[in-house]
Amino acid sequence: MRPLVTLLIVALSVCRAIGGSPEEVITSYFQKVKAEGFGSIADLMHPDELRKFHEMLLPIVTESLATEEAPTFKFFAAEADPKMPAKMTDAEFMNRFMSWVSESNPALRQIINDASIETLGHVVEGDFKHVVVRMKVSANGIDIDQLSVMTVKDFKGKLLMTLSGEMKGVAESLKRQSSDK
Repeated sequence: MRPLVTLLIVALSVCRAIGGSPEEVITSYFQKVKAEGFGSIADLMHPDELRKFHEMLLPIVTESLATEEAPTFKFFAAEADPKMPAKMTDAEFMNRFMSWVSESNPALRQIINDASIETLGHVVEGDFKHVVVRMKVSANGIDIDQLSVMTVKDFKGKLLMTLSGEMKGVAESLKRQSSDK
């Protein structure tokens, strides 16, 4: 169960939402994920963060496709075009990857549907607005109440989500798993 909660937090930490105050952005994001799934989040991300995400994970996906008999990331490329991930826009790559996260962990969708959030306020640090979020989830009959911080940054008058530090950890973990095969 702990890995599912961690994936939920990571996935939620990746995103932003639609307009308004930092707190409204986070609440709107959470509602969008519940309604449309994680494969719809790229339009909620700051473009610089989308680029970082693509650059961070593309080498892992590409290596998996090139070296594994049954690649972990086979959904990224058609057999006729194994270089497809490199041709994807940053937004396409993010949505495809986050769809894989969701599809690889079916219980994650149920956890999201049952979860609730409460925004507790934000702190401004230069261009960033860090929002404190209380997330309540229930998994396998265990209730979890956890505080986390989600960060938004302005882009052309809209607040957009940034990547979390956890995402870098996920990329490193995937890289290690890939090299262990």
